[in-house]
Amino acid sequence: MTGSDVPSRRVLVVVWLLAVFAMGAVLLVSRATRSAGDDVDPARQRPGILDLGPLPVAAPTLAAGVPAPGGPTVVFFAGSQAPALCAELDDVGLDGVAVVVVTTDGSACGPDVVVLETSGREAADAYGLPPRRDGGDPVGYAIVDEEGQIRYRTLDPAVVGLLDEVVTMVGAL
Repeated sequence: MTGSDVPSRRVLVVVWLLAVFAMGAVLLVSRATRSAGDDVDPARQRPGILDLGPLPVAAPTLAAGVPAPGGPTVVFFAGSQAPALCAELDDVGLDGVAVVVVTTDGSACGPDVVVLETSGREAADAYGLPPRRDGGDPVGYAIVDEEGQIRYRTLDPAVVGLLDEVVTMVGAL
């Protein structure tokens, strides 16, 4: 190898600085996309990642008839997103599925949706949803099968815009 084959120090410094800038930009973008509703551990925030634990497990009773016996139930943990979720639920194909919305603000949904107003994390803790980054009530959902077993659960702060995923998961039962 001759001296002319080796890049100059100036070229190496420029390449190194470009690499540092690119990695820094990626880090800034990833930090900017975080929200207060995210999981404290970002590695767990993927649809279905919470089901790495022992599932199915018996679904705790949140109220009389919740989850609905003898049929599938989707329990949405909506927090303050309940009004937007209730508006979207009217256009989703969850026919034959009991739908429950756990909220903190007493929002009203359609006649086929059970709304449970709760303050605190009791229901989310019972269903195994972790706390949010800001410590608030989690937003996500759990799917309970006809035998009363939790088959799927996820923390998903964007659930209102991703209801087609819920329909797909229910269809997989």
